[in-house]
Amino acid sequence: MFQVQPLLGKYILPWFGNTPSVWTTCLLFFQVMLLGGYSYAHLISNRLKLRPQIILHAVLLVSALIFLPIIPEANLKPNPGADPAKGILLVLGMTIAVPYILLASTSPLLQRWYSLDGSVTSTWRLYAVSNIGSLFALVSYPFLIEPYFKLNDQLMFWSGAFAAYVVLLFVISIRRFQLSPEQKMCDSESSKASDESQVKPLTALEALIWLLLSGFASALLVATTNRIGQDVPAIPFLFILPLCLYLITFIIAFDGPRWYFRPLFYTLLPLGIGCAWYEIRGNVDLSLVTRVSLYSFALFTCCMCCHGELARLKPSTRHLTLFYLLISVGGALGGAYSALLAPQVFQSFTEYPIALIGCFAVVMFVVCRDLLGCTKEDVGKSSVWVKMTMGYSAVVMIGLTALLVNQVRTDKKGLLIKSRNFYGVVQIMESNVGKSRTHKYKMYHGNIHHGFQYLHLDKRTWKTSYYGEDSGIGIANRYHPRRRDSNEPFRIGVIGLGTGTLCVWANDPDYKLSRGDRPSDAIHFYEIDPQVVGFAESYFSYLKDARNRGVDVELSLGDARLVMEKQLGEGEPQAFDLLVVDAFSGDSIPMHLLTKECFEIYQKHLKYNGIVAFHVSSRYLNLRPVVQALANQFDYELLYIRNKKDDRGGSSSRWALLTKNPNFFQHPKVIKAHREDPDVVPVLWTDDYSSLLDVLW
Repeated sequence: MFQVQPLLGKYILPWFGNTPSVWTTCLLFFQVMLLGGYSYAHLISNRLKLRPQIILHAVLLVSALIFLPIIPEANLKPNPGADPAKGILLVLGMTIAVPYILLASTSPLLQRWYSLDGSVTSTWRLYAVSNIGSLFALVSYPFLIEPYFKLNDQLMFWSGAFAAYVVLLFVISIRRFQLSPEQKMCDSESSKASDESQVKPLTALEALIWLLLSGFASALLVATTNRIGQDVPAIPFLFILPLCLYLITFIIAFDGPRWYFRPLFYTLLPLGIGCAWYEIRGNVDLSLVTRVSLYSFALFTCCMCCHGELARLKPSTRHLTLFYLLISVGGALGGAYSALLAPQVFQSFTEYPIALIGCFAVVMFVVCRDLLGCTKEDVGKSSVWVKMTMGYSAVVMIGLTALLVNQVRTDKKGLLIKSRNFYGVVQIMESNVGKSRTHKYKMYHGNIHHGFQYLHLDKRTWKTSYYGEDSGIGIANRYHPRRRDSNEPFRIGVIGLGTGTLCVWANDPDYKLSRGDRPSDAIHFYEIDPQVVGFAESYFSYLKDARNRGVDVELSLGDARLVMEKQLGEGEPQAFDLLVVDAFSGDSIPMHLLTKECFEIYQKHLKYNGIVAFHVSSRYLNLRPVVQALANQFDYELLYIRNKKDDRGGSSSRWALLTKNPNFFQHPKVIKAHREDPDVVPVLWTDDYSSLLDVLW
């Protein structure tokens, strides 16, 4: 049940732009399916006797086999520009919904069946055991499954494992059917009636507390997953890690009451939230390990308190399936809040601090309710420590909450506009106001700088950021043989728009590189995020200035690979002289744009002896081995170019240029710019196999 989540998430990740929101939408889907499984278990266990339950469940299990193998159909790929969230839910719903709902129902159903005849004395511990299995499945994926098996083989293996699960559950069902006749089960239930009559009835407030505890923990899980993925690579491990911590807190809380020691975890709770606040202040220079550790500690402490309180408030087995149902309802609502509602309501990742504060508030409410005598629980000798810890946590938390609220309400100095959608937060900043020579606009995606432009008329066409005079793009443009040898339009393709800075290299006014009778250049941008297109057109003049110079500027909205596949299907190869692959969202690398199959698409859009330029600047990943493997696979020459910051706004960058054009890589200026690296070990990525763990710095 939990191994299929990263498996299918990785499979459809390239279909929807390789963005972290794909992971969070997948997480929401599986939370909703978990709710479906728990609802089904609660319904049949309360409406049907045991034998009809077993028969119905067996029929549904056999019916679910028709969904195997769980390989998404190619016709479910989204159209360019379509709503990605709806597309993800549709693909997963058509592929895994029914098998997953039945898997989700297993734990509450079996616990209920075994509790009826007393064959298991500690029913709740089975919940902890099932979560241990889930944890093993998650941890095994990035270390034992992903590195050694192709993606389609993984899907086939899981499909076979599901068939084996159906057989095993049949065996268990038959044994329940034979060993626990209906009359015996009824007698067992009657013998327990007197005990359960002593249990206080379930109140609406208790049900609401279950919802809130599970809901805020789930909201924080999804929000943490999204936060981690914004400016770091979309590695399955980083999707799995928060979910593993979430499950670990369930295991600790439900294994037994001895593990959840209130004073300890209430001391850690404000410390965890403090770590989260430290990170969300905008500490861009923190290492990957530090950032993930801060987020993880905050998630663990908050979820441990929420799930610890849930375990303390668990009802008698009479309400077992209802308890699981309400937990899953809370989980689904929390996931929907962070994955669907928040991007529509908030301009920033405001759902994250709200989830942090919500976790603390509901936990403190439960504690206060206990200490004020609203429950019959005897706090006992630990009451003094609980009160002291609660007071300490409250004082610290008031201060942290004030800081978090201030962080949410206070925009950065110079902010012009901020917008958020499925692909993240984009904002335009203004700096050096009043200084006409250095006044500029800057674009940020999350915390990552994505280009800028000087507003002074003399500097508007300067080659800034990663596209400076001595950058790999500068070398490719200035010394491309077709610049001087051809009288055809020089065509540039760019995957990733940003501010549109690359337009400055089209019909470049600073260089006379072409014959006077050659037609104007053409540049075609592929951009998946519509808000980036809007900001590039409204706040930067690169596109407008290029059009005024006679450049043919085209924009295609949608995932570049899907759009380029569609162009080929319609018989429209673009015949690029230079194709630039620069589609980064922070450091969240779109792996599907660096695979062997994708490079085959690039080749079909490239003129003979054209150049493919990969922007491989990354804080966390060394993409040189991946590009080297592509060069080896397709018999291209690779030139690796690193440049330093210049005095005209160009920043340091790393580019890898692939070409079969001997006139280009034998040019003296190109040879001088090339940086040899004999220690590179090629890493070939394919659609069926890729792992970012191989290229972490």
